[in-house]
Amino acid sequence: MLGARRAVELDPECAPAHNLLGTLAHLGGDLPAAIAAYQRAIDADPSWFRPRDNLGIALVAAQRYEEAEAAFRAALARNEAQAGSHFGLSKALGKMDRLE
Repeated sequence: MLGARRAVELDPECAPAHNLLGTLAHLGGDLPAAIAAYQRAIDADPSWFRPRDNLGIALVAAQRYEEAEAAFRAALARNEAQAGSHFGLSKALGKMDRLE
């Protein structure tokens, strides 16, 4: 985690470092910190699908299903072949009883 924090200190727009911080926060059970870090990664690199996918996963874990749906759809708009985003979208939709 120290390496990712240092990377953000050196380059606040380092999307991979923010994404990694989000993953570490999520694994540590800190969903609010994970969601915030993924959002910073998205802000730093709007074209990268990975933090949007990870954001969706964290939002499902936080039971914020409509937001998760939007995150997964945004990830798929950037990489429609990403199987994990399709799975996450189906999980979010299923939680809302809206399977397509």
